[in-house]
Amino acid sequence: MNSKKMIETISRKRKRLILIRYIAPMALILLLTAALFVPSVTGYIKSNETYEENSVASLAKNTWDTVRRYLFSSDVTEKNNVTETFSKEAFAAIIVFSSLFMLGALATFLTSAMAVKILFFPPDGKKSDGEMSRVRALFLTLIPNRGVLVLLHSLMLPALFFPIYLSKLYSSRLIGDSLSVSYEIFYPHIYGTVLFLGLVVLIFASKKAERREKLDIFSKGGTKN
Repeated sequence: MNSKKMIETISRKRKRLILIRYIAPMALILLLTAALFVPSVTGYIKSNETYEENSVASLAKNTWDTVRRYLFSSDVTEKNNVTETFSKEAFAAIIVFSSLFMLGALATFLTSAMAVKILFFPPDGKKSDGEMSRVRALFLTLIPNRGVLVLLHSLMLPALFFPIYLSKLYSSRLIGDSLSVSYEIFYPHIYGTVLFLGLVVLIFASKKAERREKLDIFSKGGTKN
């Protein structure tokens, strides 16, 4: 009896770990999104000797507004090749970083929601079982293994490095000018990377427990109903 209770206790602990592992990516979305809006980035622009305190998101928005005005506004009548090249690259970079973050967040949410639905809320009835099997087959076609899953989660990270990228772009494109970036207490890119690596460890650490409880979405043997 004690042995049976011990097995049940271990099983419950495994299931809690597995549930945390599948919910954690959704928490990552919220935490990384919040990190984008923490006002911790101080930028010093050499040309006009000004300091600006921003969040990653506000720095990206201010840069977007500035370069978009330079490139597309009829108010700007005089342009030079150097500034125009910088503006085009900054404009494209903001689109890329933003798109990657949104794609990563959407993919992370959908894959986590699908996995939780398939594993923890199995349907009743043969017809529903067939539909869920097709959903699982679609999931595995798009996300065949944990490596691909981790890659999708990682798409959210580059946005947190935008201030550093912009500083490098300033130095390489605007000769004689520079943007120095510093952080006050909170480092969004380090914070985000640590959270992401923690999630990666959790994803692979829970693999054995998932297989023992037959709750491994990637297992060829299927899942427990």
